[in-house]
This record gives sequence, structure tokens and C-alpha cells, in this order.
Amino acid sequence: MTEQELIDRQRARNDGTFYLMKVGMFYHAYDAGAYALARTMGYRVKCKPRKGGDGVLVSGFPIASLEKVAARMAEQGIRLTCAADDDRLYAFSGADATPDQTLVDHPPAGIPRSRNVRRPGGDGFTAKLDAMILSFDLAGSTPMDAMNFIAELQRMVLKGE
Repeated sequence: MTEQELIDRQRARNDGTFYLMKVGMFYHAYDAGAYALARTMGYRVKCKPRKGGDGVLVSGFPIASLEKVAARMAEQGIRLTCAADDDRLYAFSGADATPDQTLVDHPPAGIPRSRNVRRPGGDGFTAKLDAMILSFDLAGSTPMDAMNFIAELQRMVLKGE
């Protein structure tokens, strides 16, 4: 099941049931479910860029935290059940999913919303970044050198230099 199918399923049910989907080493809640999970656990909601420029609201936690999340939900009267024959999909209901933009972390201004989007300045800017990244000697650098390098790249991207 894709994240969009999960979002569509939540919207079609329209009964306050949300889903946690196993994605790699995490469980993710999407759309209104992201608000519900964030509010329940004190998490943040991320606006993840997707193709086409639209962002998807996501909140989640590592797989190892499932018992802690289940216990906190139970304390708050939120019902969590396995929604499938395996542990990849859980349903939860009884949580407040009211949209709240103060819970959402948006990508920083100036960062492309898609990997396919080019920065202002066209290929010259991208070529400069590519050359810097390819010429950086990662094996011969200290962790501090690498952190400083990433900070410099971030500064360049944010300023569009």
C-alpha cells in the first residue's frame, strides 16, 4: 500500500480511524493521522516534498518505539490495533486529528520541493555544487571538516550563490 492509498483510505472512512504504516525502520502516520500522532506523542509533523510539488504530512517513530507509543495511546484512551495479518499496518482511533500548522515543520525557504526542480541560476549553480561535492575528500577529512563543509553547502543553497 502506498502512502497516497493510505491517505485516501483514511479520508474515505472519515470515522477518525488513522493508520501507522511500516516504512523501512519506522512507522509513519500521514495527513490527519500525522496530526493525531504528533499531538498524542508530542512529535512534530513534517511536510515531505513529493513529485508534482505537493507535500505530504508525515509523523513517525522508530519501530523499536512501538510498545512505548502503544502504551501512551492506551493511557489517553486511543485504541491501537493491528490492521493486517502482519506488523506493517496498524489502525488507531480516538485521537484528536484537528489540523494545526504550529505542529508542522516545513522545508526551509529556498529549498527545492522536488529533487527534479532546479535552483535559480540554472545549471551553473548546480554544476558548482556538484564540483564542490565531488572534490571534497571525505576519507581524508575530520568529522568537524565534514560538518563545516555541509554548513557551507547549506549556506550556498539557502542564498542561491
